[in-house]
Amino acid sequence: MMMRRRNEPTACREELLMRTIAKRMAVLCAITLAALIACSTPGVKEAPGTYLNPAAIDVSAVLPAPPADGSLAGLADLETVRMVQSWRTPDQIAWAKKTDGEDPFHYNAVVGSWFTAKNLPGCAKFFMQVLHDARKVSNRVKDLHKRPRPPKRDERVTPSLPIPKSLSYPSGHSTRTFTIAYVIAELFPDKRTAVVDFAHRDAWARIIAGVHYPTDDVGGRLLAGAVFSELNKSAKFRATLDECRAEIAAYRKRAGVR
Repeated sequence: MMMRRRNEPTACREELLMRTIAKRMAVLCAITLAALIACSTPGVKEAPGTYLNPAAIDVSAVLPAPPADGSLAGLADLETVRMVQSWRTPDQIAWAKKTDGEDPFHYNAVVGSWFTAKNLPGCAKFFMQVLHDARKVSNRVKDLHKRPRPPKRDERVTPSLPIPKSLSYPSGHSTRTFTIAYVIAELFPDKRTAVVDFAHRDAWARIIAGVHYPTDDVGGRLLAGAVFSELNKSAKFRATLDECRAEIAAYRKRAGVR
């Protein structure tokens, strides 16, 4: 009887320890299973942006693959970059450098000098959020095609800008500038044509600079159309766009701007 009493506390401790281990193993298994499901489910890895989830855009339906190296289209792409380079002027180089910063408010060349981040802080924040979303989409597509930039393919191409570390197709710069152009065109529908024309000149600066092919530019523009379409499905995006309209109207009234 005395031996049985001495072993009872030990047995209780062993039973408690086994139960604790079992609980922890169950939690670990649950976490592991959730991680495996997340990794195997399409789109789960793609973190949503402010107004859209990049994985929601079917990029294969929006963009064809870029021209293959050595194909007729690929050779024409490279020849265009080289010929633009041979004829580019100091003014064109200055333009490429000016547009390199992707400032949404350089559209004040079309809208008016009052169109600035200082005068419209709410719009400024909104534009940055849209640019963030557009960047996530274009980076995702770049990773699919892995196209090197022109200077990486042909040493005769001498860029007038630092070569970005990202891949070439589609142009992220073009994607973002056209996405912002479509947003600004919604805010100023009477200036829609001029705003989009400005975006074309902005995006072409990347070919002038020698850091993109023409098909990169056009691919970015096509992708921007899909991004803008997806953005418009978001009630949050549409509501913020309305807030931006209200901020613009309030400033124009306050400052006497037509």
